[in-house]
Amino acid sequence: AVVSTQSTGWMEDTFGVTLVAERPLKGELWHPDVVKLAVEHEKEGLIGLLYLDFYTSDKKRSPPCNHVIQARTNKQLPISVIECSYTPGNGYRPPHLNLNTLEKLFRELGGAIHNFLSRNKY
Repeated sequence: AVVSTQSTGWMEDTFGVTLVAERPLKGELWHPDVVKLAVEHEKEGLIGLLYLDFYTSDKKRSPPCNHVIQARTNKQLPISVIECSYTPGNGYRPPHLNLNTLEKLFRELGGAIHNFLSRNKY
């Protein structure tokens, strides 16, 4: 799995939020490497969906970015996509991310978390 309990424990400790891998519906994903995660809050339950699209392709921008696909309303959950252009690892080795790349990824993850936890009236 791309996201492990160890890597997201800080989110649970800080925000009461966990990321749980979810099986996508047929045709839901635009690429087989995309990961769908349910964003669950310890008191509120499911509060959104997050899609992780980590690997490079011809149609992507270079730096990581967070796309808000659907904002929270009274009738719908927020949906965000974190899109990156990382070179996939080979075999048993995961992609190598330097400190600058990790900082950018965490900045975008922070934007996604903000989308899930915000309670705006309008």
